[in-house]
Amino acid sequence: MGLRDTWNDLGTGGKLVVALAAAALAVVGLIVLAVVAVVLLAVIGSFVLGMGESVETTPTATFSVTTADGVITVTHSGGDTIDADSLVVRVDGRTVDWSDPDETVSRGDSVTIESVSSGQLRVIYYESGGQSVVLDSVDLDRG
Repeated sequence: MGLRDTWNDLGTGGKLVVALAAAALAVVGLIVLAVVAVVLLAVIGSFVLGMGESVETTPTATFSVTTADGVITVTHSGGDTIDADSLVVRVDGRTVDWSDPDETVSRGDSVTIESVSSGQLRVIYYESGGQSVVLDSVDLDRG
């Protein structure tokens, strides 16, 4: 008995079930194909538009602050190494750039600020997009 004979022997109800099953498989196949196409287009589009580049994350670092006779020393005491051009210290209305010979700030590197009596000291990190993040803050009035 061939396929044609089997089809003819099914009757109306059997033919309807086979047709519905074939239609359901076709719909499921189209949905899977659409999902794959959307994912591929999103990935390709993100790289074409430049969003596939690595995402910059804010560094995590700790700083210690020591004061003596109006001189403040801020020292990187642990955490991520940070690009020196992206790091400043603000205190008493002044902004002091963090300069370092190797252009990075890592554990043990420090900056000294003279003639400071009080105020809030903030170590600020500037992201490439112009946003700033305060990495550490110390109220010098209380120590």
